[in-house]
Amino acid sequence: MKSDIVVIGGGILGATAAWSLSKEGHRVVILEKGDLVSGASGGNLGKLSVMERQEDWHIPLALESLEQYEELNKSTDIEYCNCGGTMLLQSPALFLAAQQMKEAMDRAGVPLEFSKGESALRHEPNLNLQSIYATVFCPLESVLNPMRATLAFLELA
Repeated sequence: MKSDIVVIGGGILGATAAWSLSKEGHRVVILEKGDLVSGASGGNLGKLSVMERQEDWHIPLALESLEQYEELNKSTDIEYCNCGGTMLLQSPALFLAAQQMKEAMDRAGVPLEFSKGESALRHEPNLNLQSIYATVFCPLESVLNPMRATLAFLELA
């Protein structure tokens, strides 16, 4: 097969790179030493986090990824769920660090909800309140089936 570009790796990064390049009209070949989706992309939890992306350059990319996965899920069931996520803070120091994270999230328009005590049970009703100091909830946190998502992007590419 003749190609313009060779992508090395048949996981989610290689699949999305091949998809993006093929949308631009490039002929793409993927090289994978094993089976497609046989590494981490086929066996991770599928967690899509915005809260873990705190750099100003990284947050918009995470938000764009969420939009792409949501759009892909409309045509292919990748088991995408925008269910929100909670970060547990076990000390006042972690609470202060999360407050600093909130500044970056505010700049990007990412909503966060801080809770202490009984109000933390709103999003995580089974929490042991004696083992945490506070929580941070982000409604944009999502999950998907990483194998299905990778295979969908490979199919599109």
